[in-house]
Amino acid sequence: MHRIPAILLVLLLTASCMSADFKNGSPSGDGEPVLYLVLTLDAEEKEDLLGIHGGILDAMLDIFEEEGLGGRIELLLPVDDWREAVKNNLSVVERVNSYPISLHCDRHAKFTFQDREKQRDRILSSVAWIKEHFNYSGEVFRAPTLMLGETTRDVLDELGVKYDLTPQIYNSPKAEPFFPVLVRRNLRLLPTSIIITGGFPDYPQWRSALVNRRYMQSFDQLYSRAREEGPLVGVVLLHPTNWNNQSLRLLRENLRYIKSKPGVRFITAAEIERHVPVLGRNPFDFSPSIGVRVSPREDYSADKESFNDESFLLYVLRSYGLKAERADPAKDYDLLVYYSPTGVPPESGEVVVLNRGSLEGVTPEALMKPVNGRVGELRCKLLSELIDLQEFSRLALEEAKRLGNTPYLEKALNAEQACERVKFAYLSREYALQIGAQRQLREKPEKYSLVEAGIPLIYYGTVDGVYLGYQAAPHGVAQAARQEFYAYERTRSGENLSRALFLVDYLLNTSVDKGEYLVWEYPFPWPSYGLEAGWRGSLCQAGVLKALMLAYKHTGEERYRLASEKVLRAFSVPVERGGLLKLRDGYCWYPEYVREQPPYVLNGFITTLIWLKEYADYFNSTEALERYSCGVKALRRFLPGYDAGDWSYYDAEGRLANEHYHRMHIWQLGVMYNLTGEEMFREYRERWLRSW
Repeated sequence: MHRIPAILLVLLLTASCMSADFKNGSPSGDGEPVLYLVLTLDAEEKEDLLGIHGGILDAMLDIFEEEGLGGRIELLLPVDDWREAVKNNLSVVERVNSYPISLHCDRHAKFTFQDREKQRDRILSSVAWIKEHFNYSGEVFRAPTLMLGETTRDVLDELGVKYDLTPQIYNSPKAEPFFPVLVRRNLRLLPTSIIITGGFPDYPQWRSALVNRRYMQSFDQLYSRAREEGPLVGVVLLHPTNWNNQSLRLLRENLRYIKSKPGVRFITAAEIERHVPVLGRNPFDFSPSIGVRVSPREDYSADKESFNDESFLLYVLRSYGLKAERADPAKDYDLLVYYSPTGVPPESGEVVVLNRGSLEGVTPEALMKPVNGRVGELRCKLLSELIDLQEFSRLALEEAKRLGNTPYLEKALNAEQACERVKFAYLSREYALQIGAQRQLREKPEKYSLVEAGIPLIYYGTVDGVYLGYQAAPHGVAQAARQEFYAYERTRSGENLSRALFLVDYLLNTSVDKGEYLVWEYPFPWPSYGLEAGWRGSLCQAGVLKALMLAYKHTGEERYRLASEKVLRAFSVPVERGGLLKLRDGYCWYPEYVREQPPYVLNGFITTLIWLKEYADYFNSTEALERYSCGVKALRRFLPGYDAGDWSYYDAEGRLANEHYHRMHIWQLGVMYNLTGEEMFREYRERWLRSW
């Protein structure tokens, strides 16, 4: 397999999704994101890495940061190469640690054909090493091979490590067919792909410019397609080896061009699932269970990179919503598929024998070089061997319609062939589930006013001369939801759980989606701190975060976890950009009342820290732990400023706490002492405890 050290074209084999409104399959407005880009820097090859330290690698990172993309770049680290780099260049760790990190584990040609135990040991040792040296949470693993095999997925599932299902298709810019053919003719089911400039060490300058122009034409095609069909996700994978000054100039120009397009947003590998349905995760309930067994290829070689027939077949079947898995001898299946070069099954029994000769074209190699649309035809032939396509497509359409309108539903309804109907019905189903269409299946209240629907209201009356009356404050709704969850834990009453989930869904429906994060804005002013309607705050945000954590805990519904991650992300976005992070003399503070100069209320900040820690512990979330730890440093720094001698201050503006909040401060410091062991928190708790 030809290696292009400058750039890899990655085709992300899923259809993306987001929660924007759509009409006729098109984005509702120019301001809505239509194309998400995952920009990854694959730093491998030991000698080159050491050679470019302080050179091209640093220059690339400089460009990312100057263009405002520093936090959106995912660095992929092959452990062997970086073990050597860390040994001889300790300063490289500091800069790399400012980026999200994914793990390769090995160089490209080594990994897929290792046996199960060797893969397991390799992944374990690699994760342990990288955690020791880098801010790596073990969240994302991207296989250093063309396709992630079932064995590798099994091992990663056992270890609880997320994996990126992106197959990496290597292709030369000189090769034909190139990007337009791969996408238009072969990957209509999988409408995502992006490439960007690479280092062209073997090309003259004029040739490099020509190839780069073709790369950006590919981007334009993808962008146009995204605007027509709905949001897509593209993945860019860069190698920093063999780059030069011309490559860096083109990289900067390309990034600026991409950023100039309305609706383009950069995300990280860890965020892919928030925008993309993972095909195969939610098979159709009415699908037969299928076990797949594959005999070794005649041209199999552990010394070279090649596709894995088993993974490819499973991917194809799962992409149409079938319940397919690698056959387990201990399980019974509705259908056992044996895929053989000869067509002779290994044993007697009721099996479907798929002969490679008769299904030529349904191989990964053909995916690379589609001819006259044969791939779709052969996939359909494969499905026809296994299921009643007409009946399957009828049931698939019924389920897709039941879940509601999506950009793919109209295509499913209008498709002439049963295979196409199944394909688009499954995409529509996954899309709908991803954006939370499950809540449409729940019974809605008969009446929809806030009072009749039972939305908690708080009576504020008049505050500093401004009449507020009754208000549906989001923090009050979150508090009521948490109370219902706590009641459910005591009573196990379905009524409590149903009420809690209803309130959580109300919160999600009233959130403000900023794309990469969610926030709640108060629909009324708060004159005590000079806040106009539309203000936001960390205490409310943390209260919603905990409610979502409890919703996931008691239902296991993935949409609650995904929503909670978007809620959490607001704590990493500066207040000046619409988030909840305020640097107070360089320390992290999450203001209960957000404004340009917050009042820095103490009780709301500490409660936020406590709930961030609970969330970090429950989900093993590195991001939440970082937000908590950063806040603890701020609490240590500023706590003395809240000491009024024999009492505590409510905020940094000199308001004394009333008895309720003073007692709350005492309780909160006790919790913080138990969490951290910090003597300062115990000392202030005891000092304030003596005052009443």
